Amino acid sequence: MQQIGVGIAIIQSEKILLTKRRDFPVWCIPGGHLAPKESVPNAAIREAKEETGLDVKITDFVGLYSMPNKWQDGSCEIILRGKPVGGKLFTSTDETTDAAYFSRDELPGNLIGWQYHQIDDALSGKSGGLSIFDVRISIGQNRENLLHLIESGQISLDDCLNDLCTRPNRIDLKETSHESNRL
Repeated sequence: MQQIGVGIAIIQSEKILLTKRRDFPVWCIPGGHLAPKESVPNAAIREAKEETGLDVKITDFVGLYSMPNKWQDGSCEIILRGKPVGGKLFTSTDETTDAAYFSRDELPGNLIGWQYHQIDDALSGKSGGLSIFDVRISIGQNRENLLHLIESGQISLDDCLNDLCTRPNRIDLKETSHESNRL
């Protein structure tokens, strides 16, 4: 079964807030999986608070991003746009080791590959997009399996980061509906 995730692009002064993951040393949009019976907006607000310490207000829907070849079963991510309305920014939590705002020209090199597109959409004001990313993670069946392979020495952290930080091909479905059949 495909995983469904939600991310919150927290924008302030034309910069986006990114967090650095504790399990893999990569930067990403704050987010995670929906809890049972949790709405997408509530999940985004919860994830923002857990990973950044900030209270956020959702301002817009950025896009739906389908990644049918990610991991073993595929994945789908919903990205919302928001702004901070309270709380205090934490640079370290149970799930993160750092948090910082970045402009489009300052994005870190070890950013999860498919999120370059999502960040560009969020910072450019895009709303309501539907995209397919040809994400192909060649190692590991899922995040937990990948962590096990690294910890047991079966693969290197560098190989893992190379896979995670590779930018995938993108197809925007409003531009063409026939192209999606080739992924």
